[in-house]
Amino acid sequence: MLTNRINVTYNMENIDADFDVFRVEKANKDYYKYNILDSAVYEFKAAAVQWTFGATALVLFRKGEVTEQQFKESIMKEYEDVKIQKIDLFDSEQCSNCFYFENRLLAQLLINSMRTPKHEAFMYNNLTGKLFYHDPSWKHKDKLTGKVNFIRFLEIVIDPGMYLNLEHKTFKRYDRESNGLYVIDSKTGEFRKN
Repeated sequence: MLTNRINVTYNMENIDADFDVFRVEKANKDYYKYNILDSAVYEFKAAAVQWTFGATALVLFRKGEVTEQQFKESIMKEYEDVKIQKIDLFDSEQCSNCFYFENRLLAQLLINSMRTPKHEAFMYNNLTGKLFYHDPSWKHKDKLTGKVNFIRFLEIVIDPGMYLNLEHKTFKRYDRESNGLYVIDSKTGEFRKN
């Protein structure tokens, strides 16, 4: 019987040679109201981000692009109740505590780092802390105004137990961009964080 369960083999030496992984934890559990990973994404150009559980996230940087101190100082300018820890990929106990069963969240973080080649029409989007795949033909435009009404995505998720799932997500345009965590920009028609 075929299933969508995947078996991942990690070469920690190669991952460590290419990337630095940080764990970000906010004391206040209501992290959805805050953009604590914005500096990772916009200032330091993180390769990927991934929300885990509660108020915890993982951030993947290309090796040496940012130090733990630089990253900590940037976030703590606005959020003093945030803890940042660089993950030692060779510490199996630390990896187990951060990435869970079979290092599932490390696999998700590496998948989230996928980028679209410049000459390709499709798009991978990880700015939300999740990985969305989008094809430009999946936009629905209003016939009269030409504005984008909604955009469809496939969310690529590795669920507990190492099951690879593709979930359909639709994001609608709001006339007032204050609605929701993610919006379709009224000027550009692009999907982005609110």
